[in-house]
Amino acid sequence: MIIDKLIVHHLRKGDDRDFYRMQAQDAVEWIRGQIPLFNKKVLDVGCGAGMLGEFCQMAGAAVTFSDLAPERPELKPYVSLDLQHLNTKSMAGSDLVICSNVLEHLRYPWYFLDRIRDYINPGGYLYLSWTPWLSPWGGHEYSPLHYLGATLGQKVYDTLKPGKRIHTVGRNLFKTSVSGVLLETEIYGYKMIRMVPRYYPEFAFLTRAPVVREFLTWNCAMLLQRQ
Repeated sequence: MIIDKLIVHHLRKGDDRDFYRMQAQDAVEWIRGQIPLFNKKVLDVGCGAGMLGEFCQMAGAAVTFSDLAPERPELKPYVSLDLQHLNTKSMAGSDLVICSNVLEHLRYPWYFLDRIRDYINPGGYLYLSWTPWLSPWGGHEYSPLHYLGATLGQKVYDTLKPGKRIHTVGRNLFKTSVSGVLLETEIYGYKMIRMVPRYYPEFAFLTRAPVVREFLTWNCAMLLQRQ
């Protein structure tokens, strides 16, 4: 469980680089508990600062980093990928694709789940983690006002905290659900290996409770296998 450490760190120092490194290290340790990473080909999509990919490298994996534009030019090898227009198979052949905290920012998550399958070797894996809309952080920076609804919640936040807001629902933040993603992964030929709340995987039983999981998972993590 890492949720307590993340809360303490955030209260003391905010969401600095170490905050995200803690998340990345914990996620990769969880992945290693499910499947070996040594000598595996890993594609880190929507990699941002590339922290998950770097921890995979430390575990002995051969990692390719990808995003729309490099946040850190020193990340190598790097390829530019638009996850909403995956119309090429040039990156096919990965043993594991990592997609962390990206799905809720895609207008058509089903498109991503369909197309990214072509990048994974048969029998290979997809690690998917994202924030469901109804979780405490579903509205991102204007949480928990998102429980007032997308439109009203944003208006109240803008009134209380004038200034530029990073996320707008329907533009760069979209409503996703655990149940919806479960259905889509089944449709597009994935086998569920394990599903847990990312920051407290010991409470995996929460993900087996419809409705409840939408609120209490916080950030849902899935390890899926391509059939």
